[in-house]
Amino acid sequence: PLELRRNDDSKTEYDRFREAAKSGPPREELVGLTLLDSGMRNTAMAHMVESWTEWRGDKLIINIPPYERCEVGSSEKGKGGDRSESGEPCWYCAESRNSEGKDWLPPDHKLPDDGDCWHPKSRAGWEGRQIPIKEEDTQQIIESWFRVYDTVCSQDAVRTAVKRLAKRAGIFEPADKEGQQDWPTPHDLRDTYGTQLALMGFNRDEIKAPMGHAGIEQADSYIKLSGVESTPVFD
Repeated sequence: PLELRRNDDSKTEYDRFREAAKSGPPREELVGLTLLDSGMRNTAMAHMVESWTEWRGDKLIINIPPYERCEVGSSEKGKGGDRSESGEPCWYCAESRNSEGKDWLPPDHKLPDDGDCWHPKSRAGWEGRQIPIKEEDTQQIIESWFRVYDTVCSQDAVRTAVKRLAKRAGIFEPADKEGQQDWPTPHDLRDTYGTQLALMGFNRDEIKAPMGHAGIEQADSYIKLSGVESTPVFD
């Protein structure tokens, strides 16, 4: 995960990444802030549409559905995203045409369009989850984006946006022997969100719910990473 706390007055990696997102073009701002403040996986970010969002008072809620028709790319070429015309299923969804190996799906279930749709990774995700977006800047970019666009972008474009933001923020691991940089990934931002929940005092079940984890083991790892004791937030 990105660094969330420092012992001096300098900005954390989290702060620098957030500033990089807010100073970037709209798509990068959308991707960077939403991933930081929701913990969504790359595939969910790419397939999010306006119908996932709902205002409840001053909070914007992202309702992760059990499935969403995929129109973010072509299934003919490429891996993980839009490599040709839009309006076609991406590689990820085209490869998920049936429920084989997904014993958590209902036995008589058949994914819409013979599987040309996105669906959550785990049973917990399929059963539905809600993620409150509390930061005003993230609320604003999500709302503004869907006033203009129907979809977000491909999974490849999500990864590219995160890489560009990390580069502008100066966050990267030293190059390896082959000269490859280890940039933060969308999953690093997911881990950052989980660790931040632990820092706020959420217990393992309260972390597990918005993250959509099948078990509590990952929530325990976030609590360990945070270095703080987890206490219940709700009765």
